[in-house]
Amino acid sequence: MGSEKKKKYLLPFIANRGEMVFFPFQKTTISIGRDISKKAIESSQKEFDGQIIIGFLVNPDAEIPTKKDVFPICVLATIDNVSIQDNGVFLVDFSITERQKVNDISLLETMYLVCDSNALSDRDIPWSTQYSSFVESIKEKVNRVDFEEEKPDLISAINPEGMSPSEYCYRLAPSIGMGKNNAKKILSTDSVIERMQTILDSLENQPVSKRTTFENSSTPTGTYRVSSTWEKIESFGDLVLILGVGLGILILIASIIVALPIGDFLIFFGGIVFAFLIGISAFISSILIRGYSKIVRNNEEQIEERQIKKK
Repeated sequence: MGSEKKKKYLLPFIANRGEMVFFPFQKTTISIGRDISKKAIESSQKEFDGQIIIGFLVNPDAEIPTKKDVFPICVLATIDNVSIQDNGVFLVDFSITERQKVNDISLLETMYLVCDSNALSDRDIPWSTQYSSFVESIKEKVNRVDFEEEKPDLISAINPEGMSPSEYCYRLAPSIGMGKNNAKKILSTDSVIERMQTILDSLENQPVSKRTTFENSSTPTGTYRVSSTWEKIESFGDLVLILGVGLGILILIASIIVALPIGDFLIFFGGIVFAFLIGISAFISSILIRGYSKIVRNNEEQIEERQIKKK
């Protein structure tokens, strides 16, 4: 086993400048704005059957990354789909297939990066009592955490049926929204036991407020995010509208109950007017709040677009 020759690769390379770390068995989407990365995508599709190496920058100021600017472990991926946006940005869907060790990164005359890398293996063993105990510990932690939403999705994600321990860790890791350092730790080690312990520690220490809001209703593909500011503002606007309308209805019902038995139509019509004013006020407030959320959303998208263009 120790003398087994590891498979080597020389493929187009892109460097992820964001906070995300990707794992085998994961599907993800990356926005590509830099010309050097676009050329790598095009070369991968034309000459390498869509295979490409994705690295993780440790030096975000590097315009043309070298080996010292990236994390030593990268991933091999396959391009599933490329859609070109109106602003020229490539929106690329990837399937991550395996871990790789970065040997060297170089710039070709055709102005895209290539990565010399070799495949990394995992120290995997069949499911045992130890692994079963790990799964039960994860389920216990999930069940006692007060998730804000989407808790059933995480429970479905921790079902290990049909997976090896290694695959289980890779699929579970992005589902709990762990930090970048722990994610890199899981990607670096070939020990499944160490991965399991890292996942347990991350789930134990992570505050509820930073837990994942899942975008998929099935087994996760690794895409996760915390709700953005504009979404929270918009949700608040919806809440104001619902509460206002609900309060107006309650006032209307109360005025009917009070006025009709005694025949006091002044109370009845007063209740109708009051309920109407509350409903209109809630509606106008909701529109104003939603308008503000759109301003915040535009600002966030402009910031995101500037970050994309740096990739």
